[in-house]
Amino acid sequence: MDEVRYTLVLVSLTLLYVSYHLFHRMRNDELREIRGPASPSWIFGNMLQLTLTPTYGEYEFEWLKKYGAVYRFKGCFGEDRLMISDPAALHTLLSREQFALGPGMGNGGRLIYNAGCTWLTDSEKDHQRLRTALNEGFTVAAVRSYIPIFERVAQTV
Repeated sequence: MDEVRYTLVLVSLTLLYVSYHLFHRMRNDELREIRGPASPSWIFGNMLQLTLTPTYGEYEFEWLKKYGAVYRFKGCFGEDRLMISDPAALHTLLSREQFALGPGMGNGGRLIYNAGCTWLTDSEKDHQRLRTALNEGFTVAAVRSYIPIFERVAQTV
């Protein structure tokens, strides 16, 4: 009976090992070709280095010099992540129609910015609401009342 258990455990572990490597080989082949720092831990990846540093940006700036403006690092549980610090590359990625913010990011932005100018979506309703609120400050009477303020600031500067 013990031999059957050992055989079953051995076969199960072998299948797990093979399936893990097949799955791992199939996903994120593009990211694997991008250079990046080695991960000190499979569980935490490079996340401890990024979040618990005594000096902000200590590792990021070092990796930026070593690997360039786009590099790969490891997230928790072996997840591949991409760090992009090139403004042109970021603009290209974020302006594509395929790129969409996840629900968590959208809710977080609305919570922080209260759906203001910095977090305006493509919704016509949002645009109309914001335009109505801002129009009051740009009427002829309002702009004329700003002239003394601008003159005083210009004199100070």
